[in-house]
Amino acid sequence: MKNKYIFPYIIFMSFLLAIFLLIYKIKINNNVRTKEYMKQTKLENSLKLSSSDHIKSTSTSPYTLIEYFDFNCIYCYKLHVEAKKQNLDYFKINYVQRIFPKLEKEDSFYKAQMGECVYNQSGDDGYFKYIDDYFNNWNFRTDNKKVIKIAEKYVQDKGKFYDCVDSDQSVKKKIETAYNNGLIDNIDYIPTFLVYKNSEFVNKYQLVGGSFGVKIIESFLIK
Repeated sequence: MKNKYIFPYIIFMSFLLAIFLLIYKIKINNNVRTKEYMKQTKLENSLKLSSSDHIKSTSTSPYTLIEYFDFNCIYCYKLHVEAKKQNLDYFKINYVQRIFPKLEKEDSFYKAQMGECVYNQSGDDGYFKYIDDYFNNWNFRTDNKKVIKIAEKYVQDKGKFYDCVDSDQSVKKKIETAYNNGLIDNIDYIPTFLVYKNSEFVNKYQLVGGSFGVKIIESFLIK
């Protein structure tokens, strides 16, 4: 190698070595942060279901996917639309929806109350039918008078339903507890997936709307 090329060659190789060391350091730090994150937020305990969790499907799969959800979340809406479009078979995984009314806090809490009051009369089956209908009428979401008309289709006693939405303190407390648990688990974006294999934490996926979220779900379905 001619002398005039030696110095540029040394600079180039030094640059490549620096890039490699930087990538390696980032990878190590990410692994440390992930372990520390799990330790600090106790995500390994998040699999324990609470009274505000809603079970969409159960299966023989070892995988459980928990979705943190807000009624005002456009990415939750896009995930729902894409899953329906692709006819996603939720019954090939254990799928849990966990309410986390974070975005438009006061309104999100109110919509979560409607959902819980539907659940109180119709169980998870009626609850998820209501959510399907709600997303099918997504343009109504800014008008709670229209939203509540959708919800009341899935209850047997409308008077009891309205009383529940307006003044049931136990429902309000349930939603507040779910919200606080989401803060404890450091849920920053919605929707967020927590994935478990049996009782072991596998991974956390944030902002998983649309086709991206569907691909994540599909990757854990029973083959």
